[in-house]
Amino acid sequence: MVLVDLTSGRPHRRFRRDLEELSPEDADILDLLDEDLALKANELGGPGLLAWLEDNASNYIRVSDPETGHVDDFGNQLKWLYHRHIRPRILQFRTHLPVYSLQAAAGRWGPERDVEHEPEEWVEVPSSVRRLTDDMFIATVRGRSMEPLIPDGSRCIFRGGAALAGSRHGKRVLVANYGEPGEQRFTVKRYESVKRRVDGDREEKVRIILHPLNPEFDSWEIDYEPFDLESSGRIRIVGEFVAVLDD
Repeated sequence: MVLVDLTSGRPHRRFRRDLEELSPEDADILDLLDEDLALKANELGGPGLLAWLEDNASNYIRVSDPETGHVDDFGNQLKWLYHRHIRPRILQFRTHLPVYSLQAAAGRWGPERDVEHEPEEWVEVPSSVRRLTDDMFIATVRGRSMEPLIPDGSRCIFRGGAALAGSRHGKRVLVANYGEPGEQRFTVKRYESVKRRVDGDREEKVRIILHPLNPEFDSWEIDYEPFDLESSGRIRIVGEFVAVLDD
């Protein structure tokens, strides 16, 4: 899909990412097509790219009749047109990530709620988010304490699994507070662990400090207790913040 600024001639493109699934025999060619169109856009400009597509690619790519209209924001308009007219295949953990029902507070704990283990939907993520893995997911963050990085109501990408191995100190993390069985509360903060030295060189964790990014909010200290699903009030790091998913 190509949107051209007629004032500057600048093209704005969005290329569907499931073409190799639609035509496996042409996968090698299609893999290079987006890169080739990007080079031609830079070389020819928007109007030139449209003319080239009409003259050279109409036997392989469907080129519809051009339409004109008023556009305030080309990026948002291109996204809207793409989602209205394109229905790409869901390629799980390749182009799409699962969305879960949990809501994380960017303040204190979010509301207690049962969290479904099956995703509500699968959402296509920008190609700028590299190397999707099967431990990545999307959740909504409510509140202002992590602004400006995470605006209130943002859908955010998190990574669990191997990303949580080792030290979490300084990372922006999704924290779960396990209460009654099946009920969890969540928050997003910058993580700091406070340790004390015991028995020579050995250290033990004594408390956790969860820091906001917004200076209007205070940090939050929690006494550290080993995680135990049998007990209420235990906390667990379930994901590391990756990016805000631009709507």
